[in-house]
Amino acid sequence: MKPFSRKFSTVVLASLALVSTNVCATSSGANMSIWIDVGGPVGGPYATVVQNGAKQAAEDLGANLRVVYSDWQPQKMIENFKQAVAASPSGIIIMGHPGDSAYQPLVTEAETKGINVTSIDTALPASMNAMQNKGFGYVGVSNAKRGIKLATEALRRGQFKAGDRALVWGIKDIAERSKSTRGMIKTLEQAGLTVDFLSNISRNR
Repeated sequence: MKPFSRKFSTVVLASLALVSTNVCATSSGANMSIWIDVGGPVGGPYATVVQNGAKQAAEDLGANLRVVYSDWQPQKMIENFKQAVAASPSGIIIMGHPGDSAYQPLVTEAETKGINVTSIDTALPASMNAMQNKGFGYVGVSNAKRGIKLATEALRRGQFKAGDRALVWGIKDIAERSKSTRGMIKTLEQAGLTVDFLSNISRNR
């Protein structure tokens, strides 16, 4: 296994352990069934890393894993979640891209049915505040910090000066997901760069 896949395996293992909190008192996942939405398309680079980590984690736990794909489309993520709930697994791991307003009622419904849910990649702060005591959690970094760190690293590597132009391609108006883009823009502007923004919203809705 490649080092990054091994690292992500540890992350997903934590997620699988979290959703199993109310299912199994030991570390064994022999009686667990887990659904995970890996976000992207089949064969996509990021989705493949997530998938490989999830499969390794499930193998380590002895859990039954179902992987679903959403092509980075929030509506498809919601549809996948509804299908998962209908299958009554032990737990579901979701990508938080659709946001709290779309997910929270569905997560609440799943929890009432005894299905533990946790989120990866994009946080769902309202859902976590409401249901953390029922096992809902988040595995990932702060979107705001991710954007700031990305821009900071770009500035470190490049030989930029005040007045240079930078292009940021992302999302600025979708709740939690926008924090990464806004963090990048703010950091670049504070360094004196002129930032041009290109929205990728048509790709993500």
